[in-house]
Amino acid sequence: MPARDPWLAVEAGADVTAHQRSLRRVHELYFTGAREARALRSVIDASWRRSRRAGVEPEAPDGCAPFALDGDALAERRRRSGLEPALPALRDLLGAHARDARHLLIVTDAVGHLLWVEGDRATRALAERVALAPGAVWSEDAAGTNAMGTSLAVDHAVQVFSAEHVRAAVHGWTCSAAPLHDPASGGLLGTVDLTGPANTVHPHSLALVRAAALAVGPLLVATAAPAASLRIRALGTDRAEIQLAGRPVVLSRRHSEIVVLLAAHPLGLSAEQLALELFG
Repeated sequence: MPARDPWLAVEAGADVTAHQRSLRRVHELYFTGAREARALRSVIDASWRRSRRAGVEPEAPDGCAPFALDGDALAERRRRSGLEPALPALRDLLGAHARDARHLLIVTDAVGHLLWVEGDRATRALAERVALAPGAVWSEDAAGTNAMGTSLAVDHAVQVFSAEHVRAAVHGWTCSAAPLHDPASGGLLGTVDLTGPANTVHPHSLALVRAAALAVGPLLVATAAPAASLRIRALGTDRAEIQLAGRPVVLSRRHSEIVVLLAAHPLGLSAEQLALELFG
């Protein structure tokens, strides 16, 4: 049974196997032109339409996603992405969960290049067979509906399960991704994603990447600051202000909550703890 939250693929306790069978039927009918995808979540329906307009089809003779970067080009793209300073925090927040749940922690840039792919060794080996590896491009235009590409397309956290993916080769997978933003400019920097076998799907994964994405936004600003310490003003206002290189930066309400929570817990919070504090 699909989830009531339109951004979630399934509810906790859902019959995942039955839902997977249903999605495969819908996918087959849609991509053979027999029927419109009325049974889909609206976010997936819209993504399938964008994918088809981009010429992405279920079968990909050249692989699920193209590889655009390797070696020095990949290293340079990582450096220029501005996301590298967030990696330690993302590993702290999501790394243990990825290993324990047979998931991968993936970080992409703003155009869908997979910059870092980490986690369970066996899952990584399987993922490489479907181009879930550093240097591949998983934008919707390149690889069709997937959590990373769709999150970039709609600028929102989203979970994609099984045959909601356009590419048939990844129907055995599930992924949850959230966009990463520059908190000063609001610009889209990339996504953080948890990907794993379809039978590991759980709504928790979407909450975890949402919390992690929110957490590392302020940390990226803090890392960019040349000063030895970061000054936070949060008392008496619902939007915190930080001093960045002598310049005041007013954070969003959600980023303000994150900064205050992290300041109150200097030893850090896990993604589960942060999600509980933020979302209850």
